[in-house]
Amino acid sequence: MSVRKLASGAWNYRKMINRKTYSFTSPEKLPEREVKKRFNELIAAEVTKSVETKIKQKTSFGAAAESYLRGVDGVLSPSTLTAYDNYRKYIETHYGWFNDLPVDKIDTAVVQTLIAEYGNSKDPKNTRQTTKRSPKSVKNFCGFIMSVMRIYAPETKLSPTLPRVQPN
Repeated sequence: MSVRKLASGAWNYRKMINRKTYSFTSPEKLPEREVKKRFNELIAAEVTKSVETKIKQKTSFGAAAESYLRGVDGVLSPSTLTAYDNYRKYIETHYGWFNDLPVDKIDTAVVQTLIAEYGNSKDPKNTRQTTKRSPKSVKNFCGFIMSVMRIYAPETKLSPTLPRVQPN
């Protein structure tokens, strides 16, 4: 561990552990016990961050969507929960590539591709449908994806372009 006084009068503490350098600055010289405590806090914060990163890397969109639906079960209205569960099932059956994608790999381009494919597809339940899905359906579908991503990847800023809802 090295301790040095900076030109500003503050004290810099530096320590190398497992070939990684940790350092912090304090306005006054600290007792050795306090210095050890601060280094332990730095190391703990880094370990926590790396564990969270590994969890996010391993969490697929499908797993995140299921967990999201369990978490908002008593909060959202029953009709919204039913719609969101239908979207989750639709993604699972028709867009396996997106369902298996880790949430940290999802960006605006990926969501835009999914929305475009969904918007240009026909509803399998509606056999008389001759055109693509309505802009409102596409917007609701995107809302589900964005809700899951806001919880499981809040640092990811998504801004897909949605179709305009036509006034009646």
